[in-house]
Amino acid sequence: MIPRKAKEFIKPTAEKLGCSEDLVDTLTNFYWQAVRQALSNPTKVAVAVGDFGVFNVKPWKLQQFIIEYDRIIDNTDLDTFRKYAAIKQLEKKKIILDKLILEIEELKLKKQQIKDKRNGTNKTDLGSEETHS
Repeated sequence: MIPRKAKEFIKPTAEKLGCSEDLVDTLTNFYWQAVRQALSNPTKVAVAVGDFGVFNVKPWKLQQFIIEYDRIIDNTDLDTFRKYAAIKQLEKKKIILDKLILEIEELKLKKQQIKDKRNGTNKTDLGSEETHS
């Protein structure tokens, strides 16, 4: 299967819908720009892209970003307003990433509890398993 470019779909789609190619091109660009934004700057645990599936955020990748942001924040001199604004933006992104990591951990715990309930086992705090009959 050879991938096709969006430009190949614009004219036929415009003809089918009875609207201008510029409108279809603008809407297509807007949609994919929003998808790229959602994937590159996640604010939710999962990003759903129509007809492509759901993309889940990887917690280890978020940790890498947080480490990199910390390094940049620690090594940047705040001698100009532009640098100060950039550091503040990174700090905001870092807070969002921290929240995402917490959400992922909560989801992981909920999934494990559902799995344990389904299997009839329950792990205690000491790590031993209790079975319910």
